Amino acid sequence: MKRNGEKGAFVEGLLTLFAISIVIFAILLPKEARLGLNQWPGSIPVQTTNSDPKYVSTSGVPQGTVYVNTGNARYTSDPMSEYVVIENRGLNSINITGWRLGNGKSGRSYAVGSSYVQYSSDTGVIPQGVRVLSPQGRNTLESIVLKPNERAVVVSGGPGNLTSFPVVSFKENSCTGYLAEDYSFPSGVEKMCVRPSETPQVGSLDSACKRYIESMRSCHKPKFDGVKSDGEQCEGCVDGFEGLTSMCTSFIKKNYNYAGCIANHQSDKDFEGRAWHVYLHRPWEMWATEDETLSLYDSQGNLVYQTSY
Repeated sequence: MKRNGEKGAFVEGLLTLFAISIVIFAILLPKEARLGLNQWPGSIPVQTTNSDPKYVSTSGVPQGTVYVNTGNARYTSDPMSEYVVIENRGLNSINITGWRLGNGKSGRSYAVGSSYVQYSSDTGVIPQGVRVLSPQGRNTLESIVLKPNERAVVVSGGPGNLTSFPVVSFKENSCTGYLAEDYSFPSGVEKMCVRPSETPQVGSLDSACKRYIESMRSCHKPKFDGVKSDGEQCEGCVDGFEGLTSMCTSFIKKNYNYAGCIANHQSDKDFEGRAWHVYLHRPWEMWATEDETLSLYDSQGNLVYQTSY
């Protein structure tokens, strides 16, 4: 019995020593590393953060919602073709009119004579635009709002001499593919026009005319008269094809162009596209080929996004 008592006392002493060791360890352990009674490994709350330094939004826009693709900014010096792309990757629409894009000129030094100088950064303000570019030039400007998964292609310069009507910042639709035949957009325009055979009143045309229209490609504005496929001049030809009636030719001339497409399809459910084409109208390039920092600020001057290359 005495041996069992001694053994029990020994075990009790070890347990006491172990408990004291735990208390000392807890006291010496840094405060931020201590666990609460209900925070054992496996139940500690996990905090996720975006480690990408480009997502630095300090505005009311959630971090990581807006992304800026540098487009062809580092590869061209022509303001008419230089562009970057603003993307809305969030779940809510974002009004970007009044937001500013700024370059990193103030952070670079330039050799002038025997000394170095620095200049202020260049900025461009996102203007208003039109959801439907009017072929008659009757454009009513409104704020450029990016819906979820929409983007804005922001060109440093202007649109150039696109057509016979004035062009402002605009949103793509199922007719803007016709414009791409007259003008090479820097980032391209999605050519998802309505199929020619889906034009109203096609069913009332003669059989030969309907067959020809069914063979036409989308987003194509036909050329009239000119020459036939064998090189001979012809009148009443459509893209070199002859034999169509004057009524058929008139129908094609009226409907298969940007203005005709707008008149026929503006009320279609899927008419509106998902990309804006925005023009800053700067007379010179905005983005350097290297050592550049691109910053996007909201209308209150808060930083939304920043990246460098």
